[in-house]
Amino acid sequence: MTIFNSRDPAGAAAGQLGLLSALIATTLTDCAMSGLEAVEAGRQRRDADLQANALNEAYLRADRLGRMAIGSARRIAALEAEVRSLKACLAQRQAFIDAIKCGKVSLPVGSGSNHVANKSVAPVTSARKSGRV
Repeated sequence: MTIFNSRDPAGAAAGQLGLLSALIATTLTDCAMSGLEAVEAGRQRRDADLQANALNEAYLRADRLGRMAIGSARRIAALEAEVRSLKACLAQRQAFIDAIKCGKVSLPVGSGSNHVANKSVAPVTSARKSGRV
């Protein structure tokens, strides 16, 4: 029934206007809700991307720190080996010095400063003698 063939054209027009207004309001509400859902979905995607990026950065940082730790451990092992070698050398030299003090080893007189009776001990250089090293 339209306003042209109705007995009450104003009532029919008001009813049609009400239905049309309800249809428009429903459509606008649906559009607004869809937009809000899309915004929320976008926020969730962005948050998930931020978390994934932060996690990836943490993995990369942990990898770098792990590589640094492995390199440091290797360097420490090399330094410990060098310390052991230096301690052995020091013990050998101290044993030689103690042997000289006890008289078990004698240095030849007038043979020069680099001559050492015990061939297993490295010769002492003049820089080491003077204390410059």
